[in-house]
Amino acid sequence: MKKLLGIIVLGLLLSVNTYADDDIRDLQLNGMSLGDSALEYFDEKEIKKNIKNWYKNKDIIGVSIKANDQDFDRINIHYWANDKSYTLIAIGGIKFYKNDITNCRAQMKEEVKTIADSFKGLRKKTYNKLHSGDKTKKSKTYNTEFKYKSGDLIKISCFDWSKKMKYWDNFRMSLLATEFNDWLDKAYK
Repeated sequence: MKKLLGIIVLGLLLSVNTYADDDIRDLQLNGMSLGDSALEYFDEKEIKKNIKNWYKNKDIIGVSIKANDQDFDRINIHYWANDKSYTLIAIGGIKFYKNDITNCRAQMKEEVKTIADSFKGLRKKTYNKLHSGDKTKKSKTYNTEFKYKSGDLIKISCFDWSKKMKYWDNFRMSLLATEFNDWLDKAYK
């Protein structure tokens, strides 16, 4: 399977450990970096058309747009609701695996190894949990996070949805700013 690390591009490729361990904004996911304006990549009309109502707290807006490449099926972006520049504070790519958590987990394992080998200065945390959106408690998420000193994260996950949920299993790779991670604690309240 083609490595997704090709999507994560470093501004200074020869200095991976010197720069990338210090600032997540040196990375790109699908050509985008945290701190960029979403308007550099998407038309404002397209952004507004694809807003999702995922969270009770409306301080941050989530958007899911169909990807135009072979590595991801969807691109999710997040920005502050009052930000007219649509400054990206979270970027994620999603690849769907219809009832195929085995291949999803294989891709996850491959990507985690690549990130771990490339960014040795980041703290790694792996955890699994039940998905709170499934009241039957049969859907799971498998997660590995690589944390910067600033609190920013590279997060790699697989979502293993129960058949009752009628969602496809999926792989996710995300770049998450500290401010987004902090906000997630109140996103569903």
